Amino acid sequence: MKPPNDIIRLLKLDIIHPVVKTAVFSWLHETQYQDEVEIVKFDQTLSISPAKTENLTSHPVVKKTIFYLTRIEDENPSLYTMIEEMLIKYFYVNYPILPNESEAKEIAEALEILCRQSLYGEINEEINNELKHYMKDIEKSYKVYFEVIES
Repeated sequence: MKPPNDIIRLLKLDIIHPVVKTAVFSWLHETQYQDEVEIVKFDQTLSISPAKTENLTSHPVVKKTIFYLTRIEDENPSLYTMIEEMLIKYFYVNYPILPNESEAKEIAEALEILCRQSLYGEINEEINNELKHYMKDIEKSYKVYFEVIES
């Protein structure tokens, strides 16, 4: 079944919540929709074929970010669970407009810092501006994710 054009147009509208756009795009991906669609999120635009897009959980940047966090899984399973939850929400809100794979290490560090701060309070380490940028982006996405649930 070909999705109605009205549904596809939702992906471009600023008034549509990013989580709703992710759900629509994921549906198009699951139905192997071949045509390119344009999706706009957080002032970024991407034209892409849903059928040719990696699934969120198998996307290279997601897999690589998780790779950088695997050491924590053995050291502190509770912290890892918290990080993994935040990671999935961060990427879900932004999907399919995801960072480059080269940013995975910094994203992993930012996630770890945010979750350590949440669990243990302030961390006594210097955080560079690049990590602060990722931390703000992750926090914003985390809040956006829960906006749709609270509505």
